[in-house]
Amino acid sequence: MTQDENRSGTIGRADAAFVNPAFAYPIIKDRGVFYTKKWPPLSLAYGAALMEESGRRAMIVDAHAERLGPERVADRVRGVPSIFISTSPLDRWQCPVNNIANVYEVISAVRAASPGSRIFLTGPHGTTLPEKILAETPADVVILGEPEITVRELAAGRAPEELEGVAFRDGGRAVVRPKTKFMNLNELPLPAFHLLPMDRYFFDFLGKKFAVLEGTRGCPYRCSFCYKDMYGPFRSKTSAKLIVELDLAVEKFGVRNLYFADLSFTLNKKLVADLCGAIVERGTKLRWACQTRLDLIDEEILTKMAEAGCRLIEVGVESGTETIVRRTNKYIPPRTITEGLRMIRRLGMESAAFMMFGLPNETEEDMRRSIRFVKKIAPTYVAFNITVPYTETCNAELFEPSAERAVFFPARWKAHTEKFLDAMLRRGMMSFYLRPRTVLTLVRNPRAFLHKVGLFFAAVRARKFDERRTPPPPRSVDSGRRS
Repeated sequence: MTQDENRSGTIGRADAAFVNPAFAYPIIKDRGVFYTKKWPPLSLAYGAALMEESGRRAMIVDAHAERLGPERVADRVRGVPSIFISTSPLDRWQCPVNNIANVYEVISAVRAASPGSRIFLTGPHGTTLPEKILAETPADVVILGEPEITVRELAAGRAPEELEGVAFRDGGRAVVRPKTKFMNLNELPLPAFHLLPMDRYFFDFLGKKFAVLEGTRGCPYRCSFCYKDMYGPFRSKTSAKLIVELDLAVEKFGVRNLYFADLSFTLNKKLVADLCGAIVERGTKLRWACQTRLDLIDEEILTKMAEAGCRLIEVGVESGTETIVRRTNKYIPPRTITEGLRMIRRLGMESAAFMMFGLPNETEEDMRRSIRFVKKIAPTYVAFNITVPYTETCNAELFEPSAERAVFFPARWKAHTEKFLDAMLRRGMMSFYLRPRTVLTLVRNPRAFLHKVGLFFAAVRARKFDERRTPPPPRSVDSGRRS
């Protein structure tokens, strides 16, 4: 099925549909700050491609990019036998939102419109708490963790009840079968970008004509605050495989801006070096970004990245207090952080540092120290965030879990109030961006810089959810209702 058929509603012949529900945009603030960027859902594109590879017809409905409400989504996928609904696409597997009442609405609307279809739920929420999804929604099957290997088995005609890595109902009880097999990334087909509205995607730091790719999955590090339920063990694609995917995006879909969604992009330096060499050899005018650790870079690899068009590197600094960082199992010496950011700056690239408030045992003075530290190390941008106590990572002595409907992760901090953490977040953002150095940058290039920092300032302006924990409707969503 072509993109035009997909978006025009010609879906009667589709065998499978993949749905990315719409979230509030560009920020959700729910005892944590979640950036809901308009990026192509790469995991859904792989799933649809696996269906097509098996000879089945697939479609993708990216309701987040197209701003579609539940009724419009239900209309698009009406009558499709197998409907896969994601609670979080690949680029947000690491930082899933807390409240997914909007996804529940999509599941209910799809069930009402297509009572004979089988609904599969993918994403971190069902992976962490599959029984909760099965109890609170009419979804038939929950796919645990990375979905592609399960989608491939379903496309081959296997029944869900025969598979591992799924959860389903058996009479009145939930059956959960843990996942033990993980996808060989080199066996993934080319992503089905032809089924996506590629003209709607962009990244504030790079621009339009944008796509997401990945060279690796998983992470060998054990940072205590990091949510990794969705990921299997660390695996890499071959250089040839990643370069073929890059060529597809650039040559067939006109992509000129890319984000590599690897958790630690420079962990496999040979893959990065080969990729950079291919970009330079082809003479492709490409701008791209990635995230990595500051103890995984050196001048040689950064030089190759800069020559190949890397414009932004995102890094986690987390805290300016060494004792706090050490307790998270992620300790990078301050000197390594400072020198890494200096190298990035010297080679003409920008950096974005992510800081966290509300880490275990963190005091107000520790948070103030983080604000001073990040101004000292001088990244181009900074984003302060509130630590989300994910079910996988939280310490029960510090965080209180929530049993509310459609809320999936612990939602309260015992040491600090939400009001206090919000105030510290605002203090950090204002202190960094209103300093003389930043003001000077604004004067030199006001339009470009303001557009970029606007994404972070949205976190300061964002309203939190109401007391019932129900998320606001996605902005400018076409619900499909007619007056």
